[in-house]
Amino acid sequence: MRRTLIVNAVMFAIALPVAAQESGNPGAMQPGTDLNATDRVFATAITQGGMAEVKLGQLAIDRAQNETVKAFAQRMMTDHSKANDRFAEISTKEGLQLPKKLDPEHQGIAKNLEKLKESKFDVEYMRVQVADHQKTAQLLEYEIGQGQNAAVQDFASDTLPTVLAHLRMAQDTMANLTGQALR
Repeated sequence: MRRTLIVNAVMFAIALPVAAQESGNPGAMQPGTDLNATDRVFATAITQGGMAEVKLGQLAIDRAQNETVKAFAQRMMTDHSKANDRFAEISTKEGLQLPKKLDPEHQGIAKNLEKLKESKFDVEYMRVQVADHQKTAQLLEYEIGQGQNAAVQDFASDTLPTVLAHLRMAQDTMANLTGQALR
């Protein structure tokens, strides 16, 4: 657990300059708000992740062969669209500037998935879902513990159980696709 927190702290320290650049504010300061660096980096990461879930979910609905994968993708689109809308409202109230497009990592994932067909697509999409939901759960936990803004922390606290449920669903679906237990 300690190692995970250290890795997450380093991740946030590395990502802070990106968040600052995207906000158009080199110091990443948001005047008049009670947002620390963790809150601002969290806002960028959770927004990009949420946008990616919707985009990748649509791709999976269009390309997946397995009906369970398609149902999972639909759930991701529904749940993450709702969370994205809620966080956009919070961000507006708190003065956060959010990214409008996917980051290069998620753009690359989408491009790689677009090249795959049939069961290869299904397995890779679910592999990505397991990895992304693991990262997102850690991101939410870090915000809960290290964030400063109460509204952003509340969003993280409220969202964590859903993300953990998504992670379990992704793991179970992946295990069914590959015939292997992932836990």
